[in-house]
Amino acid sequence: MTTPGYFNTLVERFGNGWNRFWFLRSDPINVCVLRILVGLLALWYQLSFTSDLIQWFASDGLLPSKAVSDAIQATDVPLGNWSYWSYLNFAQQPAELWIAHGLGTVVLVLLTLGFSTRITSILSLVVVLSYLHRTPFMVGQMEPVLAMALFYLCLAPSGACLSLDAIRNRRREQGAAVGPIGVRSSTGANLAVRLIQVHVAALYFFIVTSQLASAGIGDQGEVYRPWWNGNAVWWLIAHADSRLVDLTFLRSLPLVVFAMTHGIVLFEIAYPILIWNNLARPLLIGISVVVWLFLALVTGLLGYCALMIALNVAFIPPLTLRQWVDKGCRRNTKDPNLSSG
Repeated sequence: MTTPGYFNTLVERFGNGWNRFWFLRSDPINVCVLRILVGLLALWYQLSFTSDLIQWFASDGLLPSKAVSDAIQATDVPLGNWSYWSYLNFAQQPAELWIAHGLGTVVLVLLTLGFSTRITSILSLVVVLSYLHRTPFMVGQMEPVLAMALFYLCLAPSGACLSLDAIRNRRREQGAAVGPIGVRSSTGANLAVRLIQVHVAALYFFIVTSQLASAGIGDQGEVYRPWWNGNAVWWLIAHADSRLVDLTFLRSLPLVVFAMTHGIVLFEIAYPILIWNNLARPLLIGISVVVWLFLALVTGLLGYCALMIALNVAFIPPLTLRQWVDKGCRRNTKDPNLSSG
């Protein structure tokens, strides 16, 4: 092969691979399942403010909008308060806050049910960002990942199936008798899934690099790195104020603690590399569920860990996921002719 021919083939194959990865039309089942899971977690996050809504956000509360605005302005954040816009800033009195809170709940419920998802997906992102921006000093691990997932769902037809939109569209098509009825493949669905996949892989990379870079100073002034020396899991277990289960009996089994710590690190290193391999993918997804369930029990970060488990849906092949969903729908309805589409 001549040099020009080699480079022409290289560019052509790279371009074809790039287009197949990002712009191939695919079944929207993945984004539809993610809509339900992410919608439920967003609803959980938003409802967690209910009991302390007035105490936090009222004009005489712990975090009045002016105090938050002044603090943001003092940190020299680019664009200042515009980058932390929240509709909750316009609600100062208890009645106003309850109305705004209730409307936000309605939006998230509608997204989860799949009603007018093109609109409610965008509104749901606004709702979550409004709470996130209203409490910038309380943001944990879950909030940025949740906002990321909601943003990518805005790009996809997440109401194409398993939704009220799908039921409405199916009835409309049946009434109009316009050809075969079913779920149409979508470029937008594939693009959203690919963006989530890349973002999740990058997230694992940054999680493990930050863990390996973390260090502390001991009583004797020595530097110790818990994720290198195997003590990190014990640190998590020893925090009595956040854990859901007491695993302090593992103190007498240091080798088990070391193995768990290094096992988590190896998994986090392997995930962004091997998740793209079709053969290794089921194994990594299974390990991911086990790891995040364990971390949920020892850290108490239920929402964050549940979200990391849910995002594995983006890596399940659409055909496999479609078969699981259709099988589940038929079992629940006892109707062999029912399809999730």
